Amino acid sequence: MPQIRPIVKNAHGRADLKIVSFNIYPEKDRRYFYKVVVFPDHAAMHAYFRSARGQGDKFVAVTLSWPLDVCRKLSRNSKNKRRCMGEILFDLTCVGAEIVTHEMTHAATHYAELKKINPFKNAAQNERFADIQGNLVHQMVKRLRMQKIYRKKVAAMYRLPG
Repeated sequence: MPQIRPIVKNAHGRADLKIVSFNIYPEKDRRYFYKVVVFPDHAAMHAYFRSARGQGDKFVAVTLSWPLDVCRKLSRNSKNKRRCMGEILFDLTCVGAEIVTHEMTHAATHYAELKKINPFKNAAQNERFADIQGNLVHQMVKRLRMQKIYRKKVAAMYRLPG
């Protein structure tokens, strides 16, 4: 079981809610990325979600993708070569293979829509989509292991239904 780090106070004396955050990139050109944020517990993740979205919801992890028109607009107007496509939120207690793969599928699907990749059209596009999803999963697992927070098994209560 990973060691839970103590909550650290920031310069303003407030507790820092996140344990770790990093970017993951769908393709090797690293032009687009998702920001991944791992929280110490379920409550901290939901507090962040409510502060960002102004609403509550029930989830174990969530991929918050910006709308496609916003992503396209950013890509045209941004001087920064790297463009954020959204955030992926995880709770420290549920960063196992099932949930990581589930959220990376959401991220890969959103990126495929942005780049107009249809995995059902032909074998080449299907292979490109599979590579995108594989890149995202590989980066997630690598970063989570580096931080020593990857869990091979997730408690049954956190497993996604069906």
